[in-house]
Amino acid sequence: MNAGISFRISFPAGNSMTAVKRLPRKHSLRQVRMWESPMTSGHDLSPVDDNRMLLSAHEGVMWFDIDREEFTPFEPLGDAENVKSVNYDPKTKKLVYTKAEISWWTHHIYQKNPDKVVTIDSLNVYKVRVMR
Repeated sequence: MNAGISFRISFPAGNSMTAVKRLPRKHSLRQVRMWESPMTSGHDLSPVDDNRMLLSAHEGVMWFDIDREEFTPFEPLGDAENVKSVNYDPKTKKLVYTKAEISWWTHHIYQKNPDKVVTIDSLNVYKVRVMR
């Protein structure tokens, strides 16, 4: 599916992901493919490389392999619940994520490899992004 097709994958709602292709006309998209996630209540879809993404949901975090069109567990977070955002660098193994701890938000940003927790008491954090 990935070869030669310029597309983006979005996570609109619920437990489905949609691949869309940009058409020549400005602001024009066409649905190419839809996948049903094995989890419900999706929160985040984060690119890892050209072929893999991480999907977080209420039940945990999973890999999504675009070419194989399959979901597999993301072991570093196992079945951690309520992960709202996840960022992973496969070269360094650094993982940065947030999880709901107070309703839908938190005061903490978690990191693994090396382990670290950043606390921001004055801010209700939902998602965090790592820029490369």
